[in-house]
Amino acid sequence: MNVLVAGLGNVGSKYELTRHNIGFIILDALASKLGTSFSLDKKANALVASHKLLESNSSQTYNLILVKPQTFMNLSGTAIAPLYNYYKCERLVVIHDELDLPFGSLNYKETSSTAGHNGLKSINQHLSLPYSKLRFGIGFNILLYPELLTKLISSNIDAYKITQDYIDSYKEKLSNNTKGIMSGSEFKNIALAALKSANKTNHEEVSNYVLNNFSKTELLLLKDMLPFILQALFSLITSPSSTQNKYGINLK
Repeated sequence: MNVLVAGLGNVGSKYELTRHNIGFIILDALASKLGTSFSLDKKANALVASHKLLESNSSQTYNLILVKPQTFMNLSGTAIAPLYNYYKCERLVVIHDELDLPFGSLNYKETSSTAGHNGLKSINQHLSLPYSKLRFGIGFNILLYPELLTKLISSNIDAYKITQDYIDSYKEKLSNNTKGIMSGSEFKNIALAALKSANKTNHEEVSNYVLNNFSKTELLLLKDMLPFILQALFSLITSPSSTQNKYGINLK
């Protein structure tokens, strides 16, 4: 089975660690894990890599075509569609950022809905089919900003301890895949109280927020997340219907 796996991002080194570039970041990690590398397809205007993946518990082989469009985000479909057709792909998996989900959320859907994402809109314009999506939350997560928490919550609460406890809880979720560990009411109540005084983008315009670099704390947590995300991505490729239940992280 030929499967095209596309990561959405922005071209250029200045965008390398920005929130809107998470699709490229995850796809680069996947290519590294598979031991493959990208080369430029000038005709499609995309970086392309390939790898044969044999599912361990069956004889099914997946011919993976990894694609990083080198277009503007809102033209991603002009690179993805011709490659999807050229390689006669049977499935499409798209990795992208999701502003409506707080940082650390992971969601998997089989749908062609866009939720306003310009890269997805472009894909839909050029390919009329449902596809799998790995949605990585980049929305403002107040619990990762202890300095701001200190200003917004009661002074008798140690915001730095809250942040560290939250990170430790998240890492436990990643290492043990313990469903629901992030739903602790203590974290949710603190976050809700703080967010009454701060919006999800920390008072930045949305366009600035998504094109800004991840914070230092976010980058450190992302490093811990990547092995888990790659497991989820392999699941999304081989058994999409069970991925959300196994690997979904809901922080709302």
